[in-house]
Amino acid sequence: MISPRAVLKLGFVALSLVASGAVFADAGSVKIWLDKMARAVESLDYRGDFVYMHDDRIEVMRIVHRYGEAGEQERLSSLNGAPREVIRDNDRVTCILPEDESVMMETYLGDALFPTIPVEQMVDSSSRYEFKLGGTERIAGLTAQMIEITPLDGLRFGYRLWLEEESAMLLKSMVIDADGEAVEQLLFTRIDIGGPIRDVELKPRTRGRKIEIATTAMAEVEQDTDVATETEGQQISAQVARWSISDLPAGFKLRSREHPADPGSAYEHLVFTDGMATVSIYLEPSEQDVTEQRSAMGAMNVFTTGQSGWAVTAVGEAPLPTLEAIARSMRLSNDSAGAEERRLE
Repeated sequence: MISPRAVLKLGFVALSLVASGAVFADAGSVKIWLDKMARAVESLDYRGDFVYMHDDRIEVMRIVHRYGEAGEQERLSSLNGAPREVIRDNDRVTCILPEDESVMMETYLGDALFPTIPVEQMVDSSSRYEFKLGGTERIAGLTAQMIEITPLDGLRFGYRLWLEEESAMLLKSMVIDADGEAVEQLLFTRIDIGGPIRDVELKPRTRGRKIEIATTAMAEVEQDTDVATETEGQQISAQVARWSISDLPAGFKLRSREHPADPGSAYEHLVFTDGMATVSIYLEPSEQDVTEQRSAMGAMNVFTTGQSGWAVTAVGEAPLPTLEAIARSMRLSNDSAGAEERRLE
């Protein structure tokens, strides 16, 4: 089983789109579009219905989003199947689910339903993607510009985005695998862009089990933290363990390293990204042998393996072989001097 501190399983949408470098002559045009999209999905008021398709399943969702003096607020609810809701108030998220509903969501909530795109990396020469503008299409009664994002290798997914012509609001998205097949799709069937959004529209309307998620339990690891060591009795020092990686797939870089604020815990969380795909690695001591596990929901894959008394879990919107390669390459640095060159800082 995956530790609840590492991954919670949310039974409906987990959309994570981030984009970076471009290797084509029209990079400036795409950069403008994606920059507008990043602002639109965060700062616009909008309400709408969309269809989320994955794993031969079709889920119909309703979203209400508002940005103002109180920050960013959002209500996401299901329109088919069992009633479910996600209420977001800035960094605090409340999931309201039936008693028997499973949950899938990373406890590290760096991304909302529509994430921020790091457009400053759009012309990064190390990019592993090509970007190009496509044609226009009518979606939910609005004209949308298509952007195609193609990976240069099989280690990552491709994307197609359709952005509303005036606001650049995301109206449709597809995640494409190496065979050119869509592994998940999101499509707005109705959307109203612009306010006002009333307070009552952001209030929960579903009764059920509540799961609250906040990011305040995590604290960034300082670079000079001592290396933690383990003994035969699984004694872990109060300092967080320092992990390294022996073979990181091309294009990926360490974005962040975190551990719980509790000094008595050795749990560690690392995030790798190639600018578009993001892979979280959760590492924690395990007193039992860890059985390898693989699971997926649309483009979101999960891989768990064991290593020297630790459970290593990789979660991300990337092909499963990529997650496996990163997870299997993690190394616990018991010797700080020997790990110096491999250290992920």
